[in-house]
Amino acid sequence: MSSGSANAHVVLAQASSYLEDVFSKNPILAPFLEQISQDFQKKLWHELTIKITSFVKMREVREQLDLIQFYENFIKSFEVKLNQLSLVRIIVDISSTIQDLHQRIQFIKAFSQLPKVVENNEATVTIKAVLAEFHIVAGDLNEAKSVLEQTKLTLDATSGAEANVFAAFHRAWAAYYKVKGDFENFYSSALQYLGYSQTDTLDKMELLGLARDLVIAALLGQKLFSLGELMENEILTSLRNSPEAWLVDILAAFNVGNLQAWYQLQQEYAYLIANSALKDKIQQLTAKAKILSLIELVFNKPSGQRIISFEVISQTSDVPIDQVELLVMKALSLGLLRGTIDEVDQVVSFTWVQPRILNLQQISQMKTRLASWVDNVKSSLNLVENETASELIS
Repeated sequence: MSSGSANAHVVLAQASSYLEDVFSKNPILAPFLEQISQDFQKKLWHELTIKITSFVKMREVREQLDLIQFYENFIKSFEVKLNQLSLVRIIVDISSTIQDLHQRIQFIKAFSQLPKVVENNEATVTIKAVLAEFHIVAGDLNEAKSVLEQTKLTLDATSGAEANVFAAFHRAWAAYYKVKGDFENFYSSALQYLGYSQTDTLDKMELLGLARDLVIAALLGQKLFSLGELMENEILTSLRNSPEAWLVDILAAFNVGNLQAWYQLQQEYAYLIANSALKDKIQQLTAKAKILSLIELVFNKPSGQRIISFEVISQTSDVPIDQVELLVMKALSLGLLRGTIDEVDQVVSFTWVQPRILNLQQISQMKTRLASWVDNVKSSLNLVENETASELIS
């Protein structure tokens, strides 16, 4: 027997001895440990991975067992045999039992540098994303950003990565942007995180908090005007069924550019707004609602009827006539609309409105407009055919 094989045999024997010791000291865990021991003795690594994944999540296990020691004295003896991405998930669950944040960071960092982990891009992205989140919690945003930027390079070089790998990556970026107060990038990262996640597997409190943060970001983000994707996302269900359902009402009003609804909701939810992240933001929110009302006005006009007077814009968006031009220029500068302003005739000719995700009511309106357009095309075609026939006869 070679020295390497002999050492490996000794390590496995020590791991087996440790497991027997744990077995004897924790009879309440005996049924689970027995199954783990059987797979370990038979070297059924895949089956063992599945059982350990469930084992380290169990409440009674986390209460009775030192999982760090379980890793050091047992899992570590065969970790190179396991699927590294699955192993990373086990390690992340184990790390959550470390109370000291600095020690938790060191544990995850050391694990992320293991050769077998480094060789596996999916495992590297996942563990580094978790490491970045711990740095964020510790307040070390520079280190978190550095780790995430390195992780992006690894992910970009990876083809066919699992959805939950992308989810871990975007979750970490969302956490970073949230702390930075970057509403636009938080909104984008959080929606991508949800897009790669199965929401029914996420913690209910996490979902509720994320839903709240997304709505606040959508409302306060100065460049966020396309809100349909969030409105149609199932995550809002958790918010609708909570005491913070009023946030969804405000988002719904903004989504369809209903300025009058926003004015009413300000009064109805004055106390709640005053005790939320929206406090002291009423002026900013109203300015945004006015732009959204203009977008909705243009969107609802047929393409051939988008020459709109200053007076109509003034009434719809609740701005004085002499401020209509500023409102339109703001929308144009943000890339939300395209068109030209005629100061002499006091009209605006709109040629384009930013594409958006539509709700059922908006889709119905679009259907009606398309039907009207088809009728107009048919009428024009009939007119041309009749004139052509008349000319041929004459």
